[in-house]
Amino acid sequence: MFWRAFYTWLAQCKIRMEFLNMLDVLFGVYKKGEDFKILNHLILSAKFYIYKCKHSGVNPSLQVFKVKTKAVHQIERKIAAKRDKLKKHNEKWRKLAPYVSE
Repeated sequence: MFWRAFYTWLAQCKIRMEFLNMLDVLFGVYKKGEDFKILNHLILSAKFYIYKCKHSGVNPSLQVFKVKTKAVHQIERKIAAKRDKLKKHNEKWRKLAPYVSE
């Protein structure tokens, strides 16, 4: 259920992806479009989140994942600002901006 909700959310964000299959989830997406960097980032984060949920005995929730993604975005933004790489950061996160901005 989590992966279905995840896929639907990405589609709502207009993140370009072909059908997200189990191989993409396991190994990542290799340059299958302009959004492959953020897509791989989100897939990896989702897998880690699911792993942590399993060990905590909690069912994964897309709403909780979105909150965690927002926190990661804020941390990355601070790092990018310190390194003078905000343009690159904003380019990566642009389609998720409405969901992760403060």
